[in-house]
Amino acid sequence: MNNFLYTVSFLLIFVSCKKDKSLVPLTVEKESKTINDACKQDECAEIILNYLIASGNEEASEKVNRTIEDFIIQSLNISEDSLYVPKSIEEATSNFIKIYKRDKSEYPDMGVYFAELSVNEMYSSPSVLSLKKNAYLYTGGAHGYVTISYSNFDAQTGEPLKTDELIKDKNGFLALAEEKFRTENEIPEGEPINATGFWFENNTFYLPESCGITPEELIFVYNRYEIASYAAGPIEFRIPIKEAEPFLHLNLK
Repeated sequence: MNNFLYTVSFLLIFVSCKKDKSLVPLTVEKESKTINDACKQDECAEIILNYLIASGNEEASEKVNRTIEDFIIQSLNISEDSLYVPKSIEEATSNFIKIYKRDKSEYPDMGVYFAELSVNEMYSSPSVLSLKKNAYLYTGGAHGYVTISYSNFDAQTGEPLKTDELIKDKNGFLALAEEKFRTENEIPEGEPINATGFWFENNTFYLPESCGITPEELIFVYNRYEIASYAAGPIEFRIPIKEAEPFLHLNLK
């Protein structure tokens, strides 16, 4: 009998500890780095990193941090070798500078390579963490290239949440999103979505790959060349949370 009570007590403690561990809040802290090639000339390649490091729930934070690291590594990977993938942020920054030095030696008059990457918290709750990722790279040519993207996570598990997983009524949400897009971009009612010069495939509206979440709204951004020319810049539209909520799986209050 005593053995039975001991076993039951142990199991209750084990389950309680396991449950408490899963409820450890996921938190993020800022990390900033400026890296150059330590050259003696005035023109040195430079990399500026402002990103987040998640902590608290160990399993969840590892997944979030891996996503952030992958974003930085992929953004800085300008190698011509499509099979080459740096194994760390440090290797990615080192390789970026190495390629700049190589190119500069071959083309002395070319511009200075520069990269600025940032990851910022948009929204955090016990259920959802939303991050905004910005990348600006200049690696020669007439201008640099800017991209904006978002990553959303289940705050308990750290698993990435795709936009489709946030939406329960896809047809209803798509209709609402198209209405907002048309209004913000002054596309006449009844006219095709490409009537004012956009490049939607088959003249059919679709959402960009990712959306950002704030306490007030959902933010969608099409990067350059996705639906318009480079000159148009990133194209953004927003949907207030109050209007989006009926179509979503998650309660974002």
